[in-house]
Formats: sequence, C-alpha cells, structure tokens
Amino acid sequence: MLLLAAALAAVLVVPALFRDGMFADGILYAAVSKNLSEGLGTFWHPHFSELADTHFHEQPPLVFFLQSLFFRVFEGIYPERVFDLVFVFLNGWLIVRLWRRIFRNNPEARRADAFALILFFISPVVFYAFVNNLIEITMSVFVLACIEAQHAVLVEKRKPLLNSALAFVWLLAASFCKGPQGLFPLVFPAMLFVFRFVSFKNAAKTTAVLFIPLLAVYALLLLLPGTSETFTSWYENRIVQTFGGTHDTSGSHFHLLFELLLDILPWLGLGLVLLLAGRTAVWDKQTIKWGNVFLLLALAGSLPLLITREQRGFYLVTAMPFFAMAFAAWLYPFYLRVTDFIFRKTMARNVAVVIFVAAIAGSGIEAYLKTGTPKRDEKLLHDIYLTGKIVGEKGSIVIDETLYKNWSVANYYQRYFHISVSTNPASKNADYWIKTTPESPGENWEKQEAGTQEVYFFKKK
Repeated sequence: MLLLAAALAAVLVVPALFRDGMFADGILYAAVSKNLSEGLGTFWHPHFSELADTHFHEQPPLVFFLQSLFFRVFEGIYPERVFDLVFVFLNGWLIVRLWRRIFRNNPEARRADAFALILFFISPVVFYAFVNNLIEITMSVFVLACIEAQHAVLVEKRKPLLNSALAFVWLLAASFCKGPQGLFPLVFPAMLFVFRFVSFKNAAKTTAVLFIPLLAVYALLLLLPGTSETFTSWYENRIVQTFGGTHDTSGSHFHLLFELLLDILPWLGLGLVLLLAGRTAVWDKQTIKWGNVFLLLALAGSLPLLITREQRGFYLVTAMPFFAMAFAAWLYPFYLRVTDFIFRKTMARNVAVVIFVAAIAGSGIEAYLKTGTPKRDEKLLHDIYLTGKIVGEKGSIVIDETLYKNWSVANYYQRYFHISVSTNPASKNADYWIKTTPESPGENWEKQEAGTQEVYFFKKK
C-alpha cells in the first residue's frame, strides 16, 4: 500500500507543482532564496527588494538558505519546485520511519504504515502547501525528525547521547524555520509520561536537555551584534504585529478549527467506510494509546495558533502528520481487514500495482506536458513576463495602489526579473509605470502598446 500512497502523492502534487504560478507567500520565499543564491543578502540578513525589505526579516532564515542551494543547481521555474518535491519525499519517508519505529514490536500495526501516509496526502491543505512552496513543509520535516530522535532516547533507549543531540539540532532547525511554531515537539516527553510510556524523571530530563540549550543558543544569538538585529526585526515585524492585530487574516480566533474540519473531511468519510466494511475487526488498545499521544501532539502544534487572528489553513500542515498518525493508530485494524480482503488474491495485488504505477507514470507525463503553463494568475503572469523583459533585469517599476495590494505582483517581478516595485514615482530608476486603469499617470508618461491583458503600461518620456 505504500505504492498507493506514492501514487496519491504523485497525482495530487507533481502535475500542479511544475506549472507556473503560486500563492503569493511561496513566490516571496522563492524570490528571497534566489537572491541569497546570487549573493544578494546573507544568511542572517536575507534580501527581497531594493525598494522594499532590503533586509527581509518576516521569517527566520533557514528555509531561504536551504532553498537557495537549489537555485545554485537549477534554473527557470524549477529550483523551488524541485525543493518542494524533495520535501514531499522527506515528509513521507519520516512519517513511515516514525510509524515503524513506534510499532516495531507490533507486526500487525507496523503493516499499516501506508495508512498514515495516505491520510496525510489526501488532506487538502497538505497538497496545497506542497504545490505553493510554503515554509511549513520544511518545518514539518524537522519536527518529525525531532520526534523520532526523542522516541529513540525515551522509548527505544538507543544511543541516548547521539539522539539527544540530534533531537536538539532538529528542534533548533524547526524554530529557525518559523519561530515558536516549530517548538511544540518539546511537549512530546510529557505526552509519553501522561500515557505511561516513560517515567516522569526521564521525561523531565529529556525536556531539560532540549530546552536549556535552546535558551542558551537564543540568548547568545540575541547578544551577538549581527544576529540580534535579525531576531529583533523578526520579533517586531511578526510577533508584535501579529499579537497587535495588524496581521488579522481570519477575523476570528477559531478559524483554524473550521479549516481543520475541512482538512479531515476525507478522513472521516474514509473512516466511516472502513468501520462499516471491516466491522469484524478488533480495536487495539495499545495503538489507541499511541493514537492519543499523536492527537495531543497534533493539538499542541495547532491549538496555540488560535491565540491570534492571524490564521491560515496551511499553518496546520506541521501538525497534520500527527493528526494522520492518530487517526491511523485508532483505525488500523479496520484498514487491514479491508485491504487484506481486497488484495487477498495475487491477481488483485498485481492489478493494483499496475494501476498505481500507471498513476505515478501518468502524473509524470502530465507534469512534463504542462510544465511552465500557468495554473493560476494566467493573465497576470502574461503581463509580468511581457513588461519584465522590456524593463530588464534589476530595474524598477511604479505600480498603482490596487496592484501594490496584490502581493503576487511585487513577488513575481522580483522572482523572475529582480525588478523592484513601488507606488512612489520618484523611486530610483523608475522609468516605467503599470496601472489597472488606462488614464495616464501624468504628462511625463506615455502609454505603451505592449500587448498586456490586465494592466496598462506607461514609460517615462
């Protein structure tokens, strides 16, 4: 069934991933990463634009650094897309790896590793995040790796020094992706204690081993001149404004709960089918306990986000592997009963393999045929490519307020042409102006017939 999970991931992610156009945040992160790969900005001070965010501190810098490595190897629209594809694989691999380690002594539960993976990939917010280059897909890998290393220390008691060090590194890396949102693995030892998988002493010790060095590292970074500015700016740009209501994206403290319900609707439907079709299966009390651990861990990664009204569905992505594993741990006997019945004959298994392989191959063919064609912002991308070639690399454009509020405009221009945008006509080297209305912005500007579809293009006389 791992082949089915791979087929689902391929069909849902690959064709859309390699088409042009992304959600504004994903384009922004790609632009910053591209600049870093070309020497514009540094690790601690990434760069977005000459006219806005010369030092980009909206997010911690690790994801931009990692993605910049791909810009050194690939060209065109591919660097961020290959990066995202790599993290599709890493997320899937770590979910399976963690599941197998946790249920290493339960052969039946271990056979259901694909179930958690299938649930993860059919969640709408998950494949949306993967095809839009969002930071959460990277942070999720470090969170999963941190949980696995803690499990090795606490439950398996395997190489405690090495795995404690690895758990700390992965936790620090998760926090370097998106700050406090990546720190919820700190509660994992407490969850294990609550369900009597480990003693209080061992849980407290492991938590301290992670938390105290984490505080020390951040204290050091806040004292050093170069890095203190990074975290101070990030705190002012994100934390203060988020809690101050500046970044109110939902209008409600409970928006994410509604988003979560939408994201698990496919699971609820599948779960109902499994319960009805595999009704003779027997619940497994031990795996139910693990399911409860996963659920609490997922809630720790999602409920704190309700504190502010800056909420978007994809913020849940880092918690989704644990929601998926909780659901799979509860229902795995029914899943095995149904799949064993369906694939009990060799012919059925062979047919399934052919279908799944064909789905993977078909998604690759579709991706190849549609690579570069727009999946969103078709007219906008048409105009940006046209005007961007006229303005030239590293130029500047004045845009009207309507376009300025469409964040994709500035992000596309910077990602594809290093062109900076501003609403100020006095901006440096701003010899071009694009507007959403045909009226000339002034007597010093002449309308250009460039073949644009959504905007009007003017050049300074």
